[in-house]
Amino acid sequence: MSDRDMNTSHLGKEPIGPSGHHVIFDNFERTHPRSDERYDYNFMGACIAHEFERDLIEAIRISTKHRQGAESQRASALYDDDPTFPYKDSEDYFEWIDLLTAIDRSGEQFTMIEIGAGYGRWIANAAAALKHHKTKRLRQKLIGVESDQTRFDMMARNCESNEIPQSDIQLIRAACTPDGSALFMHANESYGAASGTTRNSRRTSRASRPTGWTYRRLRTQFTVQKVPAIRLDSLLTETIDFIDMDIQGAEADVIYSSIDAMDKFVKLIHVGCHSLPIDSRLAHIFHLHGWRPRRIFSSGLVNETPYGKFQFIDGIQSWKIHISTNGAVN
Repeated sequence: MSDRDMNTSHLGKEPIGPSGHHVIFDNFERTHPRSDERYDYNFMGACIAHEFERDLIEAIRISTKHRQGAESQRASALYDDDPTFPYKDSEDYFEWIDLLTAIDRSGEQFTMIEIGAGYGRWIANAAAALKHHKTKRLRQKLIGVESDQTRFDMMARNCESNEIPQSDIQLIRAACTPDGSALFMHANESYGAASGTTRNSRRTSRASRPTGWTYRRLRTQFTVQKVPAIRLDSLLTETIDFIDMDIQGAEADVIYSSIDAMDKFVKLIHVGCHSLPIDSRLAHIFHLHGWRPRRIFSSGLVNETPYGKFQFIDGIQSWKIHISTNGAVN
């Protein structure tokens, strides 16, 4: 698939209701966003501590009619003219569509994995949305995977703030890697973003360094930490309704290493992509395995969407499995 093909952006006709928004939003009870002294509450009722998203709170001051470039990333604190809908000209909008679609199509239990979860924003959104479905009351199983210790601790706090029962969540402090081997990473850096420097760091690890040691090279000093790792396919032992993945450049390698298990267990995946070569490689992997694209928007480009044209920072790919495990077409 060429870069020109990737820029076609949207595949198939988007079902848009009278509101001008995707019809999936109509299957959920939405609410007006609000804030108090500690939290922001979004249109689905999920709360986010102010300290977790100060950059998003700052973005509220930016006019929603003139946001371009990086500001379009910061849409979770911004809403459309009707504030019970998220802002259309944002990458978040399509993440919401995929999440709500996965919930709507699930059986008696909704099972989700958020990989590169940060503070668990999307598993918290899922837990809130499950409470607001108009016709379904589903059990939930929410799995969050995050490599950075600080963000992992924030994820645990965020799940508690959103009153997600401990029995419904599994939080894993690990990087999701192709081979599942532990690795050394720069502290406070996401796996994928750190993967370009990981090789140099791992070469120094042969001398049995303690976790959190300081590495000096070319007058640059940074802290390196040993991070446990897992393979994606180790988590795929049952039907997974939705995977939300944002691992900053490592997505193609991780998916390639576990695509056979994904074929068997995963119904829908939303991937944040971080370069045009990754866009092309991911599309090739999924096509070869018979998955159907829901949408593809290329990273770093102005993409035409059914809701308007705007500059993407990360790209988006979302795919659904074509053939279920029992041979039925999905």
